Amino acid sequence: MIVHLECLFHYRCDRCDAWWSIADRRSLIGNFKICPDCGYHNTIEGIESHESPNTYPDNPQESNSSSESPSTND
Repeated sequence: MIVHLECLFHYRCDRCDAWWSIADRRSLIGNFKICPDCGYHNTIEGIESHESPNTYPDNPQESNSSSESPSTND
C-alpha cells in the first residue's frame, strides 16, 4: 500500500478573525500570509502542531516491524 501525506496549514487573520487553509509543505515563522477576506498582511509568529516531530520517519521501511506486516504465506 502506498500512503500519501498532505500537510495542511490553517491560518486565522489577526485583524478580521477569518480563517483559511493552504496545503503546503512548510510555513515559515516570520513569513506573512495575506488574508483572503480583508487583505491584511499577517506575520506568522509560531506554528502549533498536534503531532510529535518523530511521527513521520524519513525512511518508512525502518518503522515497519514484522509483527505489523500481514503474513502472505498461509
